[in-house]
Amino acid sequence: MDLEHSIDGINSEAGELIDELKKAKYYPGHELDVTNIKEEFGDLLFYFMLGLNHFGWTLREIMDMNRAKLDGVRYKDGFSGEAALNRDLDAEREALEKHT
Repeated sequence: MDLEHSIDGINSEAGELIDELKKAKYYPGHELDVTNIKEEFGDLLFYFMLGLNHFGWTLREIMDMNRAKLDGVRYKDGFSGEAALNRDLDAEREALEKHT
């Protein structure tokens, strides 16, 4: 149940972030509500941590795993659009599995 709650919450909070950005971008006179953006990121973090706790994972664990994939494989020479498009999915999966 925590996992479903986590994923549903992440989706709804991400939608609220998108909505705030949409209003600031397309509605004349609507300023970006930075306090609201900050609050929505906090809500996202709550739901994110709920999902991690479901599996007994730590934030550090997830950050290290993601860093191994991005810095170690996908963008080892720094970010580029070409590297983003020409990914070695097998090497990325291997990097992820080393941190599982």
